[in-house]
Amino acid sequence: MSETGTWVIAADASDGLGVRLRELWRYRRVLIFFSIKAVQSLYSKTRLGPAWIFIPALFPLIASSYVFRTVMEVQPGAVPYFIFFATGQMAWNLFDQPLMRASRGIDVNRELLRKLYIPRVILPIGQMSAGLVRPAITGLVLARASVYYRVTRGVCYVQLDWVTLRPVA
Repeated sequence: MSETGTWVIAADASDGLGVRLRELWRYRRVLIFFSIKAVQSLYSKTRLGPAWIFIPALFPLIASSYVFRTVMEVQPGAVPYFIFFATGQMAWNLFDQPLMRASRGIDVNRELLRKLYIPRVILPIGQMSAGLVRPAITGLVLARASVYYRVTRGVCYVQLDWVTLRPVA
């Protein structure tokens, strides 16, 4: 307690990432619980159940690919348009979905923060796991499409090497 009668939490400058990572490791089961809860919230109130996870990821990919390729006649060059569009969509979803969900993480569970102590960073990270579902599905579709084009045309349009994966890491 300080001289003015208010509580002060002091953190040393040496307390940094290591302390925070140890705290996350200590509360890893809580993080897993919030991650599972966030992923379940994607399909909990739907009639299709877990199948609903795939529809919001695949429908915009297929519909937008059709609209941009056929209606608007966007030319991607020598790359098949679906590969071209899915690559851009995956990169965008990898940025957009987790960031949007993480920003709502504390707001969704604010009542819980009043009742018990957990590191506050667990809530946004737990919500981010639900935001990573759509890019993961898009990545799987992109991998299957790449294998298809590799087998049928003999050309590898998506090359995964360290230079390509560096921005993701």
